[in-house]
Amino acid sequence: MKWNSIKWSSILTLLLLYFAFASCSKSEDIVIETPLEAYDNGVFMLNEGNFMTPNASVSFLSNDFQDFQESIFPAVNPGKILGDVAQSMTLYDDKAFILINNSNKIEIVNRHTFVSLGSITDGLSQPRYAAALNGKLYVTNAVSKNVTVYDTETFAKLATIPVNKTVEKVVAVNGKVYLQNAAYGSGNEITVIDAATNTISTTLTVVEGLNSIEAKGTQLYALCGNTTETKLYAINTTNNQIVGTTTFPVSLANARNMDIDGEVVYFTKGNGVYRVGLNASIVSETPIFTVADNDFSTFYGFAAINGRIYVSDAKGFVARSQVTVFSATGTVLVQKETGIGTNGFYLNN
Repeated sequence: MKWNSIKWSSILTLLLLYFAFASCSKSEDIVIETPLEAYDNGVFMLNEGNFMTPNASVSFLSNDFQDFQESIFPAVNPGKILGDVAQSMTLYDDKAFILINNSNKIEIVNRHTFVSLGSITDGLSQPRYAAALNGKLYVTNAVSKNVTVYDTETFAKLATIPVNKTVEKVVAVNGKVYLQNAAYGSGNEITVIDAATNTISTTLTVVEGLNSIEAKGTQLYALCGNTTETKLYAINTTNNQIVGTTTFPVSLANARNMDIDGEVVYFTKGNGVYRVGLNASIVSETPIFTVADNDFSTFYGFAAINGRIYVSDAKGFVARSQVTVFSATGTVLVQKETGIGTNGFYLNN
């Protein structure tokens, strides 16, 4: 479940809706389409499905918008299902690792054909996010509050790294693994793991409300938004020092959903999408565009990819999500109805 973008006041509502409508998917027919020859030059859309119901799915949209498939995993692998709550996906070499949160497993497929290659269950306890580095997959686990490490070829568990605090998003860069110790809009730390030894080397402190981390080159960026302020940090991953801090205007307090595309940082505030240059010191208070406000469903999935902005409205988990692709200036390029709870977009070129 992609809790990061949900306001505290909406969490109870989300849980109630999940349970109340978990059975709705049973009346939704899963369309098994003829698989494409290859799922390249397009974007995977991860649909988490209803909580406590094994109806997670993956949709695919080609870059030219000519090919779209709603549920590709069973289409390629007849008789197999992903499971209960597809939380995130990590692409590495020729594989896609799909973290199935409530099923406590990771499904692995060939990223080009989507043919199943196997699964991982050992050591998982509500897996959230993963990052791959030097043939190792680092997975954050919400319940155990640790990181489990796997071989990306054999899928064998290699190590468990106790963190003993919230572990959420994870980024691998410059021989290190960075863990976001924050969720539900609460938290202000980043744990750094030395990938050579699989041990914690240091912890970085930022302001409260850490909600996004992402690497650009060898630099790590962290977005923190709370009710009074938003700050964007630039961190040198060679020495783990904060080398830049951009303070947003007060009107952009509580900004979320940072995604970097080229030299531009995109983010959301309320129902608006904004942008700021990586090296800019002034942040415009004018949104590129706005979308309809649909409570926690708004921006349930968000990504900036190659000059396009992908946005999903989860429709309160009572219907399939609506995904809209915008140009960088806010023009609607295409809209698609995807699976239940579209929460992420992943370029496969």
